[in-house]
Amino acid sequence: MIINTNIPALLAMNALDGTETATQNVLQQLSTGYRITSAATDPAGLAIATGMNAQVGGLNQAYSNAQSANSMLQTAEGGIGQDQQILQQIRSLAVEASNGTMTSTDRQNIQSEINQLVQQINDNAKNTVFNNKQLLNGNYSQLTASAGTSSIAVTVGSDTSQVASGAVGTYTVAFSSSSGANGQVTDVAKLEFGGNTVSTATLTNLTNSTSSLVFQFVGANVSGSSLSFNVSTSAAEATTSGATATFTVASTASISNVLSFQVGSNQGGSNELNVTLGNMSAQNLGLQDAAGTNIDVSSSAAAAQNAITVVTNAINMQSTARSSVGAYENQLSYTMSNLQTESTNLNSAQSDIMDVNMAQAMTSFTKDQVLAQSGAAMLSQAQALPNLILKILG
Repeated sequence: MIINTNIPALLAMNALDGTETATQNVLQQLSTGYRITSAATDPAGLAIATGMNAQVGGLNQAYSNAQSANSMLQTAEGGIGQDQQILQQIRSLAVEASNGTMTSTDRQNIQSEINQLVQQINDNAKNTVFNNKQLLNGNYSQLTASAGTSSIAVTVGSDTSQVASGAVGTYTVAFSSSSGANGQVTDVAKLEFGGNTVSTATLTNLTNSTSSLVFQFVGANVSGSSLSFNVSTSAAEATTSGATATFTVASTASISNVLSFQVGSNQGGSNELNVTLGNMSAQNLGLQDAAGTNIDVSSSAAAAQNAITVVTNAINMQSTARSSVGAYENQLSYTMSNLQTESTNLNSAQSDIMDVNMAQAMTSFTKDQVLAQSGAAMLSQAQALPNLILKILG
């Protein structure tokens, strides 16, 4: 037996220190709700959980972004929907003006009403705004146009088409008659897209001369599509048999400006949704020419009938644009649902790593309390052992 070094007491003290450390850790876990209370608890687990926490934060913000994007698209769709109602009214007026019972005064009154409605379409294009962004004035149209020019000969009295691949934009169609044509030649040009006539124009008295027309076509999400120019010629007076007229198509530069929505927690790829919106101004719908002159229903019943086709084409263009916006809205809806699911699953995985099992922690805490009490009792007994030396000495 020795008295200088009380080994049993040291052992009891070390055990008691360990129990106190474990009790402190459990108390911290119970008070915070976290299993990992410091990097020392689980270094690898903390690193993984921290990365997951950043990902969850990004997913939650992406969900908020998608909600804002959906609100913006709903604003754009509402503007297009208002335009469609206006176009329906314009079409009804054009049909009314086409009737032979109308006088020139009647048609002029109808023209005045149409002028106001066309102006409202322009106002809508400027005033459909979300967070100071004009949505329908062409700021967010992605259009491509083929470069260069092409020519085609048209035989008098026949129809010929010229297809420009990937061509969406503004075109100048230049007409010229061949030297073999004489008399009065009338050329009717139609700009078509997807099998539908977009706009029409007529050139008269085309005799050994050169004339041109400007066609503008701006549609939503039609990059890479084709436009067809159909030209028919007829002889109102005597012409040389087989005489030809030619026309040349030249496209302008393209426009590319998209709305990019960040709807994912990472960079690029599927984390972004790029949206294009059409130009809903009256000019790009074919209701005005480059000089700002509105479609004509006042000059004649034939002019009013031609206006019916123009307005119908504008309605079709807007229907295509509105359908595209609706598709984007559906895509955002599915995106938001996926973001919620992914965020929930990541939260669950992070909880498995970070959160403490309260029942298990309470069991450990109770055990550590008992061990602390027994350790203190045993330390007291160990400290009393050297007193036995006195009995030997005595």
